[in-house]
Amino acid sequence: MRRETKFFLALALAVSLPAVLAAAPLAAHPDFSGRWSLDKAASRMPGLGDIESKDLAVEHKEPKIRIRVKALYAMGSGSSFLAAVTDGVERENEEDEAFKEEAEQAGQYTVGSSSGMKVKALWDGDRLVISTAISDTPDGSTIEKEQVWSLSPDGRTLTIEFTRKGDTEGDVRGTEVYRKK
Repeated sequence: MRRETKFFLALALAVSLPAVLAAAPLAAHPDFSGRWSLDKAASRMPGLGDIESKDLAVEHKEPKIRIRVKALYAMGSGSSFLAAVTDGVERENEEDEAFKEEAEQAGQYTVGSSSGMKVKALWDGDRLVISTAISDTPDGSTIEKEQVWSLSPDGRTLTIEFTRKGDTEGDVRGTEVYRKK
């Protein structure tokens, strides 16, 4: 093959390869949408014995995810709300007035929507990493939590590995396992 022909073939490949790669479909991220119930037997976390039940309601339309948590404890019940965008940018957590009002009418305490929480979410392959920081705690400290969400291949099991720093108990690690309802 002549030298000029090799050059033009190499040039054509160099020009067309980026277009081919850009047109290739990107791997889809898992969709965490649904209603989930905590599987206490499969979970490993401090204070698990105090939890009677814990449910998540997740609305996930990439790049946005909204998470409503309702938990029943031996000493009462609580609710929290978290909204994030999976672009890695830290934002103030949104208010969800309807959710907050519903929780208050049910006599539940609420966490997250008005507590000065900062939220950041980004993808690490097919795992979603959600980081939160609450800075207006009663004692003035900051509590940081990192959650790594993953979905089983059949989409029926949600696993959340977490680390919480700044807690009165020191650094806390655990794994919550949820089953799709």
